[in-house]
Amino acid sequence: MKVFNILAGVALCVALPLQAAESTAKTQESSATAASASAQAGQTAVIYDRHGQPITAIQAGKARAAEEAVRKAGVAPDSTEAAMIRISMGQSPETAYEPNDGIYDAEGKPIDSRQAAEDLAVVEVMRRGGVEPGSERDAQIRAAAKGEAKTPEGEPVDEQTMEDVAKEIAVQQTILATGVQPGSPNESLIRMGADVMMEKFKSWR
Repeated sequence: MKVFNILAGVALCVALPLQAAESTAKTQESSATAASASAQAGQTAVIYDRHGQPITAIQAGKARAAEEAVRKAGVAPDSTEAAMIRISMGQSPETAYEPNDGIYDAEGKPIDSRQAAEDLAVVEVMRRGGVEPGSERDAQIRAAAKGEAKTPEGEPVDEQTMEDVAKEIAVQQTILATGVQPGSPNESLIRMGADVMMEKFKSWR
């Protein structure tokens, strides 16, 4: 079973009921430099905002939701009205006058939400399973996130790992697109939907 075949269906079925609207991350040279500096300073987060600060999928999703609200309001992105909208949606007053929807990897390179979801899924699956970094299980999870059937060392990735990672990528993509709150009913619905759709896909094989 190919992880991306599963992911395509699961992500679509989980995201559509929530009417997720996903925007493309913007390239900002100064932010990339800051993110790179943060990485060199020993940060362990896998994605960063346009100010070089490590963020979670929830934070990235909230920022994107704020930018969508600004766009729908029809106000200038650098206006006081836009800043008030961002603040009302939880964005820091220090950054409220600037769009904050960019995300970067640990090397300061702009990435889209699909790549961010894959990276965050690896971290989450490892965290829940108590996986040691650098272990064979770690290698399997990272290979599964890339859609690879084998690890770089040639060890096959088991089917359960493929399913777990595909499901988590779908969940993270939906969180990024909707900006739901951690521990909220909506997050629970996202995970329940992913579970249900994964079981359906398995029964169709």
